[in-house]
Amino acid sequence: MNAGIVLVGAIALTGCVSIPAQDAFEVAWADSQRNEHESPAGREYDRVMAAWMGPALTRALFADCKAAAHTPGLGTVRFILQVNLDGTVRNSYVRPTDDRWECVRADLAGQHLPLPPRDGWWTGGSMRGMK
Repeated sequence: MNAGIVLVGAIALTGCVSIPAQDAFEVAWADSQRNEHESPAGREYDRVMAAWMGPALTRALFADCKAAAHTPGLGTVRFILQVNLDGTVRNSYVRPTDDRWECVRADLAGQHLPLPPRDGWWTGGSMRGMK
């Protein structure tokens, strides 16, 4: 009982609410879209990331992750990366997913990305129907 009171008190004091796992993707996606469109720095980072992402995705999909099982007909796949100030990846998500897209997510998360405008920057993209 005391643990419940402490937890409620901690949430009230910090103003934090835990986001259910299934919603974390959508929250991150919304942040990435805001980041890309709400400021000149965000639009510039989006441009830089698009140029960087093309070769990185090509290598991941057609070399590093080519052997991973793929589910035809996944439709549009969205991926999101949260980037630290030093270009390392803090968090990454992909939806819908299969073994190949999980491999791509892990591959991208292990790379150094272009430096973001601020720490914890969410950036995302989407790709249509890979066969």
